[in-house]
Amino acid sequence: MPYPVVRGGDQIRAAPSPGTLFLPVPFLLVTLTGTGEFTACGQKVCVPSDIEGLSVQASYIRPPTFPNAGSGTIRFTLAPTHKTIRSHTKHGRPIVIDDGAKLTYTYVVATRASGNTGTDPAPPTSGSADFQRRPMPAPVRAG
Repeated sequence: MPYPVVRGGDQIRAAPSPGTLFLPVPFLLVTLTGTGEFTACGQKVCVPSDIEGLSVQASYIRPPTFPNAGSGTIRFTLAPTHKTIRSHTKHGRPIVIDDGAKLTYTYVVATRASGNTGTDPAPPTSGSADFQRRPMPAPVRAG
């Protein structure tokens, strides 16, 4: 079954773990840059390294106990179903598709959030994300 391709300008929306807020709230949005060798509706398609190669700085808080922002880095991991099997670039790299499955992310804390009671003893370490695709004037699908 063909699914919509992910391309430059689309976004990943990372949902914080319960009790945590990414700044700016309520979600962390990351705009993608596609590096595939062809375009879909004027934007280069995304290949796995466009997403799994991202290293995004993100701040978080845990209100009301830890209102002073902590910081860290997010790295995303695609589900196997996000990588096409039959459709690929001319160099053989798979194209990223949005099949509705969640992405996962790992959050590596550099500085813990803090408050009057000290620092956050259990900062976020992981979570899920999804694609937020921009509308296309014509459907472009791969599978």
